[in-house]
This record gives sequence, C-alpha cells and structure tokens, in this order.
Amino acid sequence: MVNCSLSFLSFIMPSYVLTIYAANAYDKSKTAWSEGFRYIAIYFCGLNGEIQNLLSRFPFYVQRPITLLLCIWYFLVLGGIINMFGL
Repeated sequence: MVNCSLSFLSFIMPSYVLTIYAANAYDKSKTAWSEGFRYIAIYFCGLNGEIQNLLSRFPFYVQRPITLLLCIWYFLVLGGIINMFGL
C-alpha cells in the first residue's frame, strides 16, 4: 500500500520521492533512530525507490509511461489484496 501511494506520488513529483528515499535508505549516521528509518524505508518503499532511481536516468517521454504502468500495476495488486481478504 505504501509502494502504491509512493508510485502515485512519484508520477507527479519523482525527485521528491527519490530525495525522501535516499535520505532514509542511504543515511551514513549509525544511531538507532537512523538505522530504524533505514530499514523502514527499505522495507516499505525500497522497490519503488530503486525503480524511480533507475527511471530518473531516462528521458521524460520514457520515464512517465513506465511510471504510469508501475502505478497501475500497484493499484491492481492493491485491489487484488483487498479482494482476497474481503476488506
């Protein structure tokens, strides 16, 4: 669900999502607080963060359709999970 919301947000402003992910996942400090945020960021938005990092190297006309397809995929997966558990 977090990846789905971040995928939608990365369709609108991808650099913001990359900044948040990079600030949490690649933090160099070794405090318990930063380690906790690192693992939370990697677990909840690692897939979307790494895909957006890869897509940021592509031109705009390639990046946006792939991001849109990823966003649609996450919404379909979220709908399947909701349907499976009857929520």
